[in-house]
Amino acid sequence: MKNPFKFGTVVKGSDFCDRESEMEMILSDIRSGTHITLISPRRYGKTSLILNLFDRIDFADTFYIDVMGLTTVSDFLNAYTKTFIEKLGGKSKIDTIVKKFLPKVEGLQLTYSPH
Repeated sequence: MKNPFKFGTVVKGSDFCDRESEMEMILSDIRSGTHITLISPRRYGKTSLILNLFDRIDFADTFYIDVMGLTTVSDFLNAYTKTFIEKLGGKSKIDTIVKKFLPKVEGLQLTYSPH
């Protein structure tokens, strides 16, 4: 018999199962403004839990940054900024927003280089 559970990869949708109580507890915390931290050994499904949770959040914007392999604050800030800019619609959208709110600043130029 084939194992119905996927292991070693992020699972979503019908492959994600049996974490309803955790999902509801985390959703409740998020709705109430409580900060949470998930701690468990590697390969216990934290990423799958969070990404499936994001699919249920319709009251806030979410984005995911994989920090595995990031070794410096600079690496983290680059990944965070890149993800944030992409979530907002990309560099051209950011340029438009910034120029709208800072129309009097001459020579304003934003630089962004995706890695």
